[in-house]
Amino acid sequence: MITLPTQNGKVTVPKLVTANCPLGGGVSMTMRPATSFEYRAAQDRAGKMLDAYLESADALAPFGLPPDLLSGASEDNHSHLVTGLTQVLVAVFVAEMVVTDWSGVGDESGDPLPLSQQALCALFQDGAFLHAFEQQAFQRIFLEETEGKS
Repeated sequence: MITLPTQNGKVTVPKLVTANCPLGGGVSMTMRPATSFEYRAAQDRAGKMLDAYLESADALAPFGLPPDLLSGASEDNHSHLVTGLTQVLVAVFVAEMVVTDWSGVGDESGDPLPLSQQALCALFQDGAFLHAFEQQAFQRIFLEETEGKS
């Protein structure tokens, strides 16, 4: 059985708490966990972005990705690249919704970089940062899915 929070006899939505979440390598994000609605919306946006990319290679330019990202890949590698790209795009779109600040991310001169799709995409291309972000952002969703299966 799952227990839902109540107040005065009515079910309430749990408050999502913003916290400073270290991702490793001196990078941290001020963020709250994503909701399942935000996760699904990010998946939808990523799918639409990939569709746009298939129509025009320039669709990924706002993310700093080259237009020929998938060119020349074998069919098997192409599938893996699309899967990886989708995962990164979902993380970027979720981050736009749940991250309010970050630290430890800078340019070649050491100057801090502002949050942007391009900077998030570059950070999340490193699997360690992507995994750490997903663990923090999706912890509620993973818990909901785990509880739903038991």
